[in-house]
Amino acid sequence: MGWTTDSLIKLVEHIDLPGHDRMVRTLRRWAWLCAGLGGLFAALFWTGIAAAGGLRGQWLIATGMGLLPALILLSRYRDVFDRVALNALNRVGVTVATLLAALCLIVGALLGTREADAVMYALIYGAAGGVGGYVAGMFINMFAELAVRLVPSLCLLPGWLLSLPLVWLLCVLNNFLIRRRFPEWRRGKVQVVKLSTQGAAIVSPGHAPLFVASPALRRDGKADAQGIPRFNQTELLSNPTHVGAVMTAAAAAAAASYAAGDIEFDHAPAMQWFNPATGLPMLGDMPGGIDVGGTLWCDPGIGTDFSGGATYDFSGGGHAGDSF
Repeated sequence: MGWTTDSLIKLVEHIDLPGHDRMVRTLRRWAWLCAGLGGLFAALFWTGIAAAGGLRGQWLIATGMGLLPALILLSRYRDVFDRVALNALNRVGVTVATLLAALCLIVGALLGTREADAVMYALIYGAAGGVGGYVAGMFINMFAELAVRLVPSLCLLPGWLLSLPLVWLLCVLNNFLIRRRFPEWRRGKVQVVKLSTQGAAIVSPGHAPLFVASPALRRDGKADAQGIPRFNQTELLSNPTHVGAVMTAAAAAAAASYAAGDIEFDHAPAMQWFNPATGLPMLGDMPGGIDVGGTLWCDPGIGTDFSGGATYDFSGGGHAGDSF
């Protein structure tokens, strides 16, 4: 799984520990701080290069002012830029290669008609042109993908290197403050969440059941006490069927308690119905019908095979529901 800054923050949003909202805000501020420092130093570096190349006056100022926000945004949303640009190239790459192949085929066929045996040479030249054009189109697409990956990295690399000592000092300071302000976010000597110099979070929950199925179910570390199941990281990410079944059973138990009057409605835990087949929340927050991904409700009690359902995707994929 390719973790990004934002997908790690979304993972932390599922952790039910005291001060979870403050922790998430801390991670978001840290991501913007690292992006801002990296973009600032990169803009200064490239503006300096422009000045060394002879750019002066208002053009130099305009260059610096244009580079600063562009590089900050690129640094902060580099993962989004890569994903969007590569997806676009993948969609148009084969089309471009096919069009180039068709063009070369036509040109080759026309050139072949000038030879003595026009039909034979038209077929030969056309076939060679078509194959050559398709191969050339695929190479163009390959080099475009390489440029999409390398150019942003080269633009940001000087800023990252120049800002690294300052970012490292700030990282050490902020991790110290996190240990002081979030003592509950420790498991033995291991900090569950800490900052990295890349602007992301380092999440180390081990096998502790700290995660709830939805950020809306967090209760400042009291989810278990309110009857809301918690899961470990492996269960949350890799076993949505189990998560959905456990959440549905807990919601059914809470509903039965309401009906029996065992707990007062005003003090009842806020539960949510999940599809056991997919682990996704149900539309209307009720059993039956479809979930937010469009899958019909499947009750494990009737022996239905609901394997192969949707997944919790924290890597920027396209699944509905808790999709990141």
